Amino acid sequence: MSRGIRWFVFVVVACMCANTVHAEIRYLEIAPENSMKPIGLLWSDVEEFNPSLRKTHDFAFATDNDTQVSLVIKSADGDVIRRLLDEKPYQSGRYAVTWDGKDDQGVVVPDEAWTPVFEATYANEDVVIDDPTRYSGGEIIADLAWTIRGRTELSFNVPYASRVLVRSGVDEGPMMRAIRRWEPVASGKVVVRWDGYDADQVEYFADRDDRWFVVMAYQLPQFTIISTGNNKRDYRQYRVHKKLPEPEVNLTAIQLQRNGQRLSRDFFLPRSFEPRVSIEFVEQQTTSVSGLPQVSGEAIFKINVPVEDRWVLDSSFYETGFYVNYEFQSEEEQGFVPMIWQYDASNLPIGRHIATVQLFGFGGFISSATIAFEIVQANGSTD
Repeated sequence: MSRGIRWFVFVVVACMCANTVHAEIRYLEIAPENSMKPIGLLWSDVEEFNPSLRKTHDFAFATDNDTQVSLVIKSADGDVIRRLLDEKPYQSGRYAVTWDGKDDQGVVVPDEAWTPVFEATYANEDVVIDDPTRYSGGEIIADLAWTIRGRTELSFNVPYASRVLVRSGVDEGPMMRAIRRWEPVASGKVVVRWDGYDADQVEYFADRDDRWFVVMAYQLPQFTIISTGNNKRDYRQYRVHKKLPEPEVNLTAIQLQRNGQRLSRDFFLPRSFEPRVSIEFVEQQTTSVSGLPQVSGEAIFKINVPVEDRWVLDSSFYETGFYVNYEFQSEEEQGFVPMIWQYDASNLPIGRHIATVQLFGFGGFISSATIAFEIVQANGSTD
């Protein structure tokens, strides 16, 4: 986490009722690790836990007077998923409250990063709020060095609990796989293993000399805890199940730095800000002995994005790139989905080939999909 050297307070004055009662709302800011904070969230060395194995996590906090304390757990998209304390009275001192990794409905949360928000109300109705997302999180980890072992194992070290992005593709060609898409990890050594295939399991490309990797990371907000071990439902499925609305996106309002540190654009975007894309033939093709669609002249593909993901396209300018055998063919700016790609395959040699579509959003997302097909002679022969 970012290690601050000062503790700041922002003050907002609110007028209440006709009697003009003034209450101060103070927002705490960054504080040194293990400092003697008189009020607010306190440091913990624990960065992750496994609630699926009935493990728990304690959130520590302090209060400097008689107060009523509320403490909630928020998702990375800002949803309150658990209320651990609701205006519970506390005297001056240091305390801890235990979270079992479940939401308010008693459901174990998916593997993700969760941030506590502390609020204390004094007898005079003054309020102190400690929301770590206001002063931390998103700080880019610069010069992240990584190594590769064999063809499909990458490793690198992150000094803080972070979100990591690992992409792979082909030089002057498309991105073929988002191996890790801004997934939360604890500090220390991170080992990423993958099967060497593209996102659709069509082509093994890890053995190509011209394949590339991009490895990036940024810090999680202070006091954030990572939950692990839930194999039943991922975060996207969890949000759909709970019918949680997608946050509104305003790319022009994104903060690019804080206290002199560069911030990742992704930190301010919804976790689902990457549309899933698919590619298929418009018409049912005859299949070869190997089970591949056969093409003898023009190939007509349909590019589509699920309805529930199209809001991402509406919120950002994007380009659609088309590739055959990793080589760029054409591109289209914006457009509508589903869209049709007509490709003259008459110059391709007989045999197996792949077509890839890539969506590149100026908001930061890259999505791709790949399909294999087989070129045959006009009479259907592959000889």
